[in-house]
Amino acid sequence: MFYCYGYTTEGRAAHNEDALLAGEALLTDGEFTAREMKPPFFAAVADGVFSEKSGELASTRCLEMLRDVKFQTKRRLENEIMRIHGELADYNEREEVNMQTTLCALAVDANENIFIVNVGDSRLYRYRYSSLRQLTRDQSLVQILFESGQITAYEKNIHTHKNIILPAMGNKKRTPEPQVDFLGGDIRTGDLFLLCTDGLTDSLTKTDIEDILDRPKSLEARIKELADSALDAGSKDNITVVGLIFS
Repeated sequence: MFYCYGYTTEGRAAHNEDALLAGEALLTDGEFTAREMKPPFFAAVADGVFSEKSGELASTRCLEMLRDVKFQTKRRLENEIMRIHGELADYNEREEVNMQTTLCALAVDANENIFIVNVGDSRLYRYRYSSLRQLTRDQSLVQILFESGQITAYEKNIHTHKNIILPAMGNKKRTPEPQVDFLGGDIRTGDLFLLCTDGLTDSLTKTDIEDILDRPKSLEARIKELADSALDAGSKDNITVVGLIFS
């Protein structure tokens, strides 16, 4: 069983290219009222790729299709993610547009098996015992540079090309390589899973996020404080955060 709350805002940007999914609810603005989530369900965030036309349409259409996915195996889930990508890419080809989006999701099947899905640089974290661990790998240019030793962890956050990601959902020229992983049995009561777009993580450090999540407040209050803190720290991007507590 999961207790879930989500929040998305345009922040200081002109409009919101982010979207969030929590079960049947799909939001492009405002909050998903905190409630218990029973399997099967998806919780996900999507971020329309910056500077691409119709980013907000890409993120919304991607999550609309994800909401209807039924799966029982990792292979089926991988195939469904690629099907969604294909439909977005086909639309781009027909309409001569280039709408693309990141996708980061926690997928829970009917048997309560939990999977991670990631394309792009939105993130999934697990917060346990005051420590935050990133469960997804950023699919971005700076991540490749970091892993090859060409830049430091600090330089990742200030690099000129930090917003360049590898092929995203809907890219009609190159096929993405989704990260789809079975989370396994290492899940404990009280674990908090945090899904977020880069409007949050570009402005807050790991320590900043840990400090806020460690406060004795409701899940709703902590998620809102994360978003507000990112804005206070100078974020100019849309901000979307979904929190799920396992019980």
